[in-house]
Amino acid sequence: MSILRSVSGSAFERDVDATPAPYQTSFRLRAGESLRIGATLGGARGYLAIRGGIDVPLVLGSRSTHVAAGLGGRVLRQGDRLTTGRASDAPLRRARLDAAYRSEQRLRAIPGPQHDVFLPGSVERFFSSPYTVTARSDRTGMRLQGPALELSTKPDIDPEGVVTGALQIPGDGQPILLGCDRPATGGYAKVATVIGADIHLAAQAKPGDTFSFDRTTPEAARAAWREREDAWLGTIEDID
Repeated sequence: MSILRSVSGSAFERDVDATPAPYQTSFRLRAGESLRIGATLGGARGYLAIRGGIDVPLVLGSRSTHVAAGLGGRVLRQGDRLTTGRASDAPLRRARLDAAYRSEQRLRAIPGPQHDVFLPGSVERFFSSPYTVTARSDRTGMRLQGPALELSTKPDIDPEGVVTGALQIPGDGQPILLGCDRPATGGYAKVATVIGADIHLAAQAKPGDTFSFDRTTPEAARAAWREREDAWLGTIEDID
């Protein structure tokens, strides 16, 4: 018996019984073999995908864990054992999508939706200055440090829905880049939103890394997403 696995995201030390394991693509782990994942070689987060998934109870149709909300499982502890779920009979395929980690990352962002409440020069300052990732960062949001942005009004707005990649500006003028565990709504003005095709690059940043933001448009953002999806689909291949 064998199980199909994939290690992606940040590059980590990894081997199967002391033999280097593949990265960013699927491979078989046969009965009796051990996969070891060690220290990161670059970014902040890595992902282990297993055919059949992890056999844990479904919560709202998902097997994932949201620690802040107390949904799903819990944070793993040393000695925990997990079992795989039942794999489907669908044909086995694999794909590859490379995402090189860089400590200085350029991210494309669409201005708004409240960019008009910022004082003249603040939006341009945002798009022309590097911002450093601080230690006060997690999957909910990454607090950035750089030139403060000034608003013509109070930073508080009526709560509204927010998306992953939104850049909120609280009272201190320092951006917060919302991540995948963001709240459903937010009450701060937003200067811009990182496009979907680039948000995975931000997710790998560690404290001390820097972001620079390039202004783009919704049309260009949609084209970048299609280009990324086409690149990924083009690598799909069957596995014997």
